[in-house]
Amino acid sequence: MFERIRNWIFGRGEEKEKRKEIEEVGEEKPKEVAEKEAGEEEIDYRELSKQTISNIKEKDDEVELDYEKLLEAEKANKNRKTLVEWLENKIEGD
Repeated sequence: MFERIRNWIFGRGEEKEKRKEIEEVGEEKPKEVAEKEAGEEEIDYRELSKQTISNIKEKDDEVELDYEKLLEAEKANKNRKTLVEWLENKIEGD
């Protein structure tokens, strides 16, 4: 019984701290969290270059790829002519 009461008391204290932190930061926190989460997805270009060209193009629709890194990985991996040309065109802004 004592543990339940202690957990209830301490649990509420942690909740108050979290609420206070959110109030202090205001609306910036959700934006900050979203940016952090977006930046957390680090792309393994070497692994990406092992996928099919259509999968790579789908990934390009989902996230912003570093075409130069992907081109470097593709040349070191499968070196597919069509993908290399597509990436070079993307780099040139075509």
